[in-house]
Amino acid sequence: MAFRPIGARTSALRGIKLVSAATLVAEVGDLTRFDNPKQLMAYVGLVPSEHSSGARTHRGRITRAGNAQARTTLVEAGWSYRLPAREERRYRERVADLPEEVQAIGWKPGATVSAFPSIVGDR
Repeated sequence: MAFRPIGARTSALRGIKLVSAATLVAEVGDLTRFDNPKQLMAYVGLVPSEHSSGARTHRGRITRAGNAQARTTLVEAGWSYRLPAREERRYRERVADLPEEVQAIGWKPGATVSAFPSIVGDR
């Protein structure tokens, strides 16, 4: 896959621009290999650890197993969601060439990294 289409589509998400998109494409590779967002999160180590015995279940901190660079990039990009969404001129220019469905997913205030498979491409 070429970087340009994937990088442009992932940059529709808030907090992700050229460097973050390039890092994710380089570190994770082909996102279509993941069947669902949970698999992607497990790959980068953004799932909680679990200690369970019988009926008792305790979830702890993130496992931090997996690709550290991709995990760091996603966490840093996620910080942009703490602020209210504003559709600025720079954002509109960045997503002007993208399909309407990708723009809609990228603009959703609640859009998170779980939207990646639907942004990156069809199966």
